Amino acid sequence: MPRRGENIKQLPNGRWKASYRKLDGNEIAKTFDRLTDARRWRREGLAARDRFEDIDPKLGRVTVRDFGEQHRQAQLHHRQRTSQSTEMVLRKHLYPYLGDKPMNRVLRTDIESLIKRWASDGAAPSTIRDARFTVVRALFRAAVRSDVIRKSPADGIKLPEVVASEIVPLTATQVEALADAIEPRFRALVLLGYGCGPRISEAVGLTEPNISWFTGEIAIVQQLGHRAPWPLVPLKNSKRRPSRVVPMPQYVHEALSRHIEVYGLGERDLVFTALRGGPVTRGTSRTFRAAARKAGLPDSVSFHTLRHSFASEALAQGLSTVEVAELIGDSVAMVEQTYGHPTVDFRKRARLALEAAWTSRSAPTPAVADASRTAGLGQVRDLR
Repeated sequence: MPRRGENIKQLPNGRWKASYRKLDGNEIAKTFDRLTDARRWRREGLAARDRFEDIDPKLGRVTVRDFGEQHRQAQLHHRQRTSQSTEMVLRKHLYPYLGDKPMNRVLRTDIESLIKRWASDGAAPSTIRDARFTVVRALFRAAVRSDVIRKSPADGIKLPEVVASEIVPLTATQVEALADAIEPRFRALVLLGYGCGPRISEAVGLTEPNISWFTGEIAIVQQLGHRAPWPLVPLKNSKRRPSRVVPMPQYVHEALSRHIEVYGLGERDLVFTALRGGPVTRGTSRTFRAAARKAGLPDSVSFHTLRHSFASEALAQGLSTVEVAELIGDSVAMVEQTYGHPTVDFRKRARLALEAAWTSRSAPTPAVADASRTAGLGQVRDLR
C-alpha cells in the first residue's frame, strides 16, 4: 500500500486518510478523495492547534445554563455580595432567554437582542452596563478560556450610553451644617466621611483597634457586609488593594474620641452602632436625606457625597491622582474620571494666579508709543 508519511496514507479503496493529534492528546482523522485535500486539512488543523483554536465541537454543545452554573460555582469570590449578584443576574436576566441554547450557537445578535430586551423592560443604562452585561461578558470569556467556544459573542457589543449624574462636592461649611443637622449619634460619621474618604460600608465597619490615636491614622482593612448577620468582609477591590491607611485630621480625631466616650463601642468593637444597637445598616441613607433637607442641601446628598468631596478637595489642595487613589482605595483612572471637579472658587484662584504671574514679570524697557494708540488709556475698564 503506497504511503505518504505517517500521518497521511492511502487506503485500499484509493482514498487518502490524514490525521493529527490535538492538544489533549487525542487523535483526529479524516479521509479525502485527493491527496491535496488531505494535506490541506491536516495543515489547517495543525495551524489551528498551534493557535489554541483546536476546539472539540462536543464541548460547545453544553447549554448556557449548564455552563453558567458550572462556572459560577467554581468561582472564588472575595465578597458574598458579588456571588449573590452574579447568581441573580444569571438566573433572572440570562437563563430565561438564552439558558437552553448551546454555547457554540449563541450569536452576537442574540446578545444584542438580549440587551435591547433589558432596555425595553426599563433597566437603566448603568444597570445594563455595570450589573448585567458585565456578568454575561465574563461568562462567555470564561467559555473561551475553557475551550468551549472559539470566540465570545459578547465582545465589542455596543451598550446604551450612560449619562453620569454630576455630584457636586460639598464645602467644609456645608459639611459642618450637615454634621450639625444629623442625629448626634451620626455626627462623627459625617466628619469621618469628609475627613478620611471611606466608603459607607468601610465607615460603619470601622473598629476601634484600627484607629491609631497616637499617630493620627486609620487602617481601612474591612467593611460591613450587606446582609444579616452583617459580617466584616474584605474591602471592595480587595484583590488589587486589600487594605490602606488614611490620615486622620484633628477634627475627626476629636469627633471619634467624643463619640466613643458618649456611645461606647458596639459588638466586635464597632465604632458606630444603630439607635437600637447592632451595626449601622440600610437606614443610614434616610437619615442622611433628612439631615440634608434640614441643612438646606439637595436631597441627592448622601454619604458618598462626603467621599466625593474628600477626593475633590484633596485634588484641589495639590495631591496627585496617584496619592488620592491610594487614600480612597480606587484606581487612578477612576479618580481622574469621577473626582476631578472644579472647586467653588477656582475662577477666583485662577485670576489671582494669573495676576501674580503678570505682576512678577520683569519690567520691560519703556518704549515710545504712538500717541493715537495710547490716547484714552486712563479710561480702560476693569473687567474683573
